[in-house]
Amino acid sequence: MVPEDFSNADSAPLSRDLQFLKDVREVIERNLENEKFGVSDLAGKLALSRISLYRKFHRLTGKKVTQYIREIRLEKAMQLLRQDVATISEIAYRVGFGSPTYFTRCFHEQYGYPPGEVKNHFVEEETAEGKDQEKFSPGEAQSGNNRYFRYGLFVLTGAALVFTVLFYFMRWSGETVPADTHELKSVAVLPFRNDSADPDNNFFCSNLEEEILNRLQKVSSILVRPHQSMD
Repeated sequence: MVPEDFSNADSAPLSRDLQFLKDVREVIERNLENEKFGVSDLAGKLALSRISLYRKFHRLTGKKVTQYIREIRLEKAMQLLRQDVATISEIAYRVGFGSPTYFTRCFHEQYGYPPGEVKNHFVEEETAEGKDQEKFSPGEAQSGNNRYFRYGLFVLTGAALVFTVLFYFMRWSGETVPADTHELKSVAVLPFRNDSADPDNNFFCSNLEEEILNRLQKVSSILVRPHQSMD
């Protein structure tokens, strides 16, 4: 894989291998319009023998030098076609292809469609990106709304549980028992476990337990015990 981003070259020194690849790309880009520019010319510009260039480049990238030169030419052609600055034939010559027919064949092999369809694909890509962005923003709001909805649902569930417990004890005793009696009924609230994949639900589980405890402690006829005391 050939690194294509050398934007940090001025802020941080490159290794010798990365500097070599950077030099290779820069030399190729400066000679794109030269149809006859090839491996021998590239090796001469880098002060290397043809064999040394082949071996070093293949070791670092796994690619052939001729293949990489063609890829750089086609990348530049793609940029020009998207900008719609010239005809397909003119762009083919501008990036170093001596035949528009050969250029079209190479372009199709690399990108999967002919150069004449670049504009359509470019519009489709922009449309798809716009739809993704539209889906993303409302999705964030929806995520926040779902979070509040879950919290409200937990609170309502906890309140219903509290009233159910109270109803059970009131029905069992037949009447409200004074707080100072020795027949206080004890109850413990066990921690709620988050079985979902969303770690944010841990917050709701903790708050639900605390909400139930607070409401039960206001009932004088019930002794709320810590859950650690339960066997």
